[in-house]
Amino acid sequence: MSAVLHQLLYPGNNKSSSTPGNNESCSTLGNNESSSTPGNNESCCTLGNNESCCTLGNNESCFTPGNNESCSTPGNNESSSTPASLSRKQ
Repeated sequence: MSAVLHQLLYPGNNKSSSTPGNNESCSTLGNNESSSTPGNNESCCTLGNNESCCTLGNNESCFTPGNNESCSTPGNNESSSTPASLSRKQ
């Protein structure tokens, strides 16, 4: 059972979606994720590179996406939002 929980919280590369449940202490996705939608009361969400979308739930304590993010939509009551390379336009 712990292996399933570990796979849920720490998915590998090239996952199409990651949707952790509520009250997770940390959600750290791999690279090339198509979407990340954590539940409520997450303490941390740190995405890898080349994410297509990151939509956090409520009461997130931190949000630090990697490079090449196409969109960043945090929920309510975010304590910090620090996207990388989002302002860079070609």
